[in-house]
Amino acid sequence: MRFRGVLLAAVGVVLIAFGLLFLLGAGGQMRRVAIGFIGLTAGALATGFGIRNYKRADLWSPEQLRADILDLAQRKNGELAMSDIEAELGRRVRVVGPVLEKMALEGLSRKTHQGGSDYFVFEHLQPRLMVRFCRYCDAEFPISEERDDCPNCGGVLETQVARRSISEGEVFSMHQAGGHFG
Repeated sequence: MRFRGVLLAAVGVVLIAFGLLFLLGAGGQMRRVAIGFIGLTAGALATGFGIRNYKRADLWSPEQLRADILDLAQRKNGELAMSDIEAELGRRVRVVGPVLEKMALEGLSRKTHQGGSDYFVFEHLQPRLMVRFCRYCDAEFPISEERDDCPNCGGVLETQVARRSISEGEVFSMHQAGGHFG
């Protein structure tokens, strides 16, 4: 489809050139002027359609599909449901399978299944959170709390950066409930 676009645009440029030649060499003859304008018009239309076909073919390329998926993943905090991809790509979703597989093989994403839906997780695009947790009982506590030991089990509290995945059930809340986040 790209080749057709380039070919059509090239034919359009040639028609424009011949149209200009006819206009320059018209010498006042209305017949040549008319042929020149017809050549210019046909050339402009052919060039326009050629460029349009080239751009349309570019939308279907694996490189563009990959860029569109990564852009969507960034807007969706690193997690995409298959329905998100379908909504964003429209008819192009028919050819997205190999692109998603290649991204998974490269380690850019991984496929998960949660609640009857397929999700694609892009860990490098997920938000990072500071989390304070007990390494023994895995209870989480507010970062602002000034304690060093867990009130549940007495274990040592650690603070670290963590990524959370909603599609994998790692739900978190900003509301404090019972001394820890739940």
